[in-house]
Amino acid sequence: MTGATAAARVAAIPPVLVSDRTALAVLGMSPRNFRDFVRKHSIPHARVYRRTIARLDRVLEALDLLSGVQPLPQPVDARARVIARLVAGGR
Repeated sequence: MTGATAAARVAAIPPVLVSDRTALAVLGMSPRNFRDFVRKHSIPHARVYRRTIARLDRVLEALDLLSGVQPLPQPVDARARVIARLVAGGR
């Protein structure tokens, strides 16, 4: 794999965490709207000083539920299951 290919693959992976500071770039939400959305929809989050941080998959799941979109099917190959388990916080 060349360096350019590796860089392209890394750039395609979305961030695992989103905060009120990164919400505009990642979700298109203002910091205040992000904080209000996380609280209103009881999305598990953490406060670090004045920052609100939540897992991106949980925020996207809540947005999908609001829009009526069906959740994606579970991954079937072993590599995808390992990645999904790591993202979910398991080992």
